[in-house]
Amino acid sequence: VRLVVPSWMTVEIKEYNLKGRSITLSKEVKGNESVYLYTIANLPARTREESAPGPTYTEPHILVMCKYAEPNGTRITYFNTLADQYTWYRSLVKEIGNDQTIIKAKAEEITKGATDDFQKVKLIYQWVQDNIRYIAYEDGIAGFKPDKAQEVVRKKYGDCKGMGNLMTEMLKAIMLDGRICWLGTNHIAYDYRTPSLSVDNHVICAWLYKGKTYFLDATEKFIGFGENAERIQGRQVLIEDGDKYILQTIPVAVETQNTAIEKRLLKINGNNLEGKVTQTWKGESKEWLLSQFHDTKKEKQLDALTRYLSDGNPNFTISNLKLVNIDDYNKDIIVEYDLVIKNAITSFDKELYVDIDDRKDFANLKFDLTKRKLPYTFPYKVHLVFETVLQLPDGIKLTGQMPPLKAEQPDFYFSTIYATGLNKIEYKREIRIKNAVFNTSQMKNWNEQLDLLNNSYNNQLSLTKQ
Repeated sequence: VRLVVPSWMTVEIKEYNLKGRSITLSKEVKGNESVYLYTIANLPARTREESAPGPTYTEPHILVMCKYAEPNGTRITYFNTLADQYTWYRSLVKEIGNDQTIIKAKAEEITKGATDDFQKVKLIYQWVQDNIRYIAYEDGIAGFKPDKAQEVVRKKYGDCKGMGNLMTEMLKAIMLDGRICWLGTNHIAYDYRTPSLSVDNHVICAWLYKGKTYFLDATEKFIGFGENAERIQGRQVLIEDGDKYILQTIPVAVETQNTAIEKRLLKINGNNLEGKVTQTWKGESKEWLLSQFHDTKKEKQLDALTRYLSDGNPNFTISNLKLVNIDDYNKDIIVEYDLVIKNAITSFDKELYVDIDDRKDFANLKFDLTKRKLPYTFPYKVHLVFETVLQLPDGIKLTGQMPPLKAEQPDFYFSTIYATGLNKIEYKREIRIKNAVFNTSQMKNWNEQLDLLNNSYNNQLSLTKQ
């Protein structure tokens, strides 16, 4: 790879992931040019693995940053500093041509009757989520300059820049402090210490209120106000502030933002288990569920949801399905239904065996340590809670106690607990993925702890008829 830099151009070359590879660099000056020559020998093909981080984290590459040029003694500044990059972004924002008359009318229509500022922001946020379709669009300057807010409303679609600009202008229209923001998602290894067009790939809106910043990313179609997606958590964000800028970091949420809970109250009826189930989803687990639900044709949504809840098990029969808060992204999604699990009990004379945890979450997520080369990224941090209360009829007793499990690690946690009461057995299983990225050094430990969880899954309740 030969890079020729004229003497009147000042560049910075940043190297990434070159260590440990057969890559050498030589530099020489030829007249008015500096020549950088990277020589690569026996470079293996790029590794492609499921759920791997973005290639800038792992693949060898160089980033060429043009700082400034001085042809004929006249200085032309590109992105010498972050302030230069912001100044260019700001110049594009000034050229947008938003029509505040149209946007003000729409914002007032959306927030009619709302008196609380938080309520107004939530109404505008969900309106954009529900009514503006996200379509990524990059063509020349349109890859950097946001579309007019009124055009996004008229067309009912926009890219992240158009949606971020629309959100910002709607807040401003009703006298709230909305700001447009630039950032790079976690797909990109760089941050704003590297002034370059490569550093960011996303635009959102921020609402500044009483010293606090609330980030609003309407491209996340079903996430609630105050919840930030994994892909932008912990990322630097460049916030518009007139001719200056504000540089902040988006807060990192813990796994409980995304809690998913399933609670069953079951009883034995012959060889079947019957009862009621309540499932609750929060945060990104809620967003995932709603995205799948709304990606299905309306007339098939309930059938698709029923298949998902039954996990494809033909022995599951679900009835009286009730959906709560399905249209309000600022509340937990709750699904209630009646459940019959056919042939859930295996009988041998007076002995009964019950598989009390048929979900078996993550049971198959075992890493092949002989093949896996790259880190593994979960879509988001996970918190799963599965609880079952099994009512025992008269004359049936638990034969023996099942061993509990507790595997607490820095990046994840597994536990199972059994308790017995008067004619009932209570079971609770909890899984926490505290860090959404597992490096290869963590995978051996995950496999070992997963074996313990799978052993627990394989334990069946042993009951005896008296």
